[in-house]
Amino acid sequence: MKAMKTTGVLLSLIALTAVAPVDAEARATSVEEAQAAAKPLTLTKPEPETFELKNGIKVYYLEGDRLPLVTVRAVVRAGAIWEPADAQGVAELTGRMMRTGGTASWTADEVDEELDFLAAFLNSNIGTEQGNVTLNVLSDNLDAALPIFAEMLRAPAFDPSKMDVQKNLIKEEIRRQNDSPVQTAIREFSKLMWGEDHPRARTPTEETVDTLTPENVKAFHAKFFQPGNIMIGVAGDVSKKDIQKKLNKVLGDWKGTDVTFPEVPPAPPVEPRVALASKDVPQTTLLLGHLGPKEDDPHRASGQVMMDILGSGGFTSYIVDRVRNDEGLAYFAGGFLQFGQMDPGGVITLALSKTETSCQAADLILEQIDRIQN
Repeated sequence: MKAMKTTGVLLSLIALTAVAPVDAEARATSVEEAQAAAKPLTLTKPEPETFELKNGIKVYYLEGDRLPLVTVRAVVRAGAIWEPADAQGVAELTGRMMRTGGTASWTADEVDEELDFLAAFLNSNIGTEQGNVTLNVLSDNLDAALPIFAEMLRAPAFDPSKMDVQKNLIKEEIRRQNDSPVQTAIREFSKLMWGEDHPRARTPTEETVDTLTPENVKAFHAKFFQPGNIMIGVAGDVSKKDIQKKLNKVLGDWKGTDVTFPEVPPAPPVEPRVALASKDVPQTTLLLGHLGPKEDDPHRASGQVMMDILGSGGFTSYIVDRVRNDEGLAYFAGGFLQFGQMDPGGVITLALSKTETSCQAADLILEQIDRIQN
């Protein structure tokens, strides 16, 4: 039956192709002719409106009534790079516990039940430099869901009985990371670029996660989740007047304190070197690279084109073509360009090759880097 359906779809496509009119772009026989014949594309970028709540929280608002849905997202400047050195993993744990640990007015189970009843999605997480709390709900249920969103943001309960579950989940992810040669290589490569003691290179271990307490989580939340350190985005089927009133009702009276951020040192100078993270596996994960550009780099677009040619552009990119297609040294090879927000990003090339062909694959990658530079 599935084969018959597939054949029918293919025949339909062939028939459509056969009767479709041939326009100028289709008749073009060169790149230049195709570009000349192509119809210009227009992009209308919607511009959000902005307003402030009574306590100064800035809100970006964009109305859209095509669907009866509203999305509200609070973004906070907080993350793992500002964790205390003796509390590694507290940022991620805080983000998890904000969602799973209840609030001042609702227990964790009551939050889950109410969200299920409202058919609403509500989640929180904290990454390296940024955390967020996101609500997605039917516009008719916004009034019921918004108070839970607000309390999760400003007054999470961090129920201690729920903490061990989240700590065990984080530890399991760490164990899986240690079992993965690729994730292990990425973790160790970060230490090479930034230095082992740099906040961007520190990673939680099972032991550091075990030491985290409810007090650690409460202190991290209290330090960073302040009205002056938060902005909110709203999009969907709600008027500006209504959402301004609703947000002021649940957040406008929230008084906070100034946030002081621990200093993050710059990356130390690094000399070219080779490092080996030994693991008893038949395949080598090769990573070659260095620190890269920031988000506001004026050459961002040209850098992306460069990396597309070098390694991220699929089978025609230099690295994939030589390492995989020509020499058959790796099933996966390529590269990517990572733009940093506050600090430099990364320029990374990689290949997964048999141990006995690792050096040959590395040499080919270096050849392609030299090729695009010269």
